[in-house]
Amino acid sequence: MQLLEANGNLTRMLELITLGEEERKLVEQGITLNQSLLDRLQDEPTPTGLTPRELELKRDGFLPALTETVGLIGQEKRAGEMDER
Repeated sequence: MQLLEANGNLTRMLELITLGEEERKLVEQGITLNQSLLDRLQDEPTPTGLTPRELELKRDGFLPALTETVGLIGQEKRAGEMDER
């Protein structure tokens, strides 16, 4: 979350503060490096075990719930695919 906030803060700095040429380059470089780090971390598991990408999909309602024995919850069973237990 802090990395996302950092991008916003750096962007606001560019918009709201008069910066010299060198300062502007450094802030722009910071935005680029921060975004690069965010991109690399998208598929690294968080302490919950889910990746940031999975957490975002889950939050948006696109990640199907998984179980070990059934597979995708809500997925229609194909005839003969699963045996009765």
